[in-house]
Amino acid sequence: MDTVICDFMKHYHQVEPKIDSVKKFHAAVLDFQIFEKLDWMPNGEKLVALLDQLGYPVEILSSLGTHTDSVAAEAQKQKENWLKAHGLGYKTNFVNTWAHKYRYASKYSLIIDDRGDVCEDFIRAGGKSVVYIDHKFDEMEAEIRKTLVDMTHELMLDPRTQDVNTSTKP
Repeated sequence: MDTVICDFMKHYHQVEPKIDSVKKFHAAVLDFQIFEKLDWMPNGEKLVALLDQLGYPVEILSSLGTHTDSVAAEAQKQKENWLKAHGLGYKTNFVNTWAHKYRYASKYSLIIDDRGDVCEDFIRAGGKSVVYIDHKFDEMEAEIRKTLVDMTHELMLDPRTQDVNTSTKP
């Protein structure tokens, strides 16, 4: 979500710069309700439209950025409100930190994330990934399309999914 479809850093830099990072993040969430105020990334709406057009199931996997329960709960509420306000009714999944995203990896799952370390962990856990760079949208679109086509091809060749594949053929 953050730095892929919505611009977290723009608003985060506006929070008092003299506050250290943990206190600053907590203040950004609790005092400034940062996640409800985020703008789209310049190509965020194009990415959402692309994913919707491709017709694959889409879910949001987003970090709450903290292990502090009260801050995490507020961050989740704000993120859900942002998604709702922007008409994105995707299933949402939240983890306390980016380092936990790998837990959602599976053979036929793709993560689109701005962090290379998240993508590497996702691959190690058995999933696929695209390291997303918003200002390189055309390259990202091509990589996303190729990855999804490759995954679809793998799925169709997987003998464990033959019953599913044959039941969907005309």
